[in-house]
Amino acid sequence: MTHRMLLAAVLAAATTVAFAGSQEGMKEQGHTAYKALDANGDGMISPEEATANPNVAAQFDQLDANGDSRLDQGEFARFEAGAKSE
Repeated sequence: MTHRMLLAAVLAAATTVAFAGSQEGMKEQGHTAYKALDANGDGMISPEEATANPNVAAQFDQLDANGDSRLDQGEFARFEAGAKSE
């Protein structure tokens, strides 16, 4: 019985570590995609820069929550969240 409890605890810990690692990997991948679209490196994605990704370009106005004609990282994260849920 003690061995089973120990095994369950080890498996639970390993699952938690794997899940946390995958979350970090997804976050890093999203950051890389954002930086790739930010061609001029100003930390924002303009409508012109968005054309490099047709899906972002098509949704640009909906993603631009504050209406400043630029996507910040938070607004781009909404795009990524929608893309991952489909």
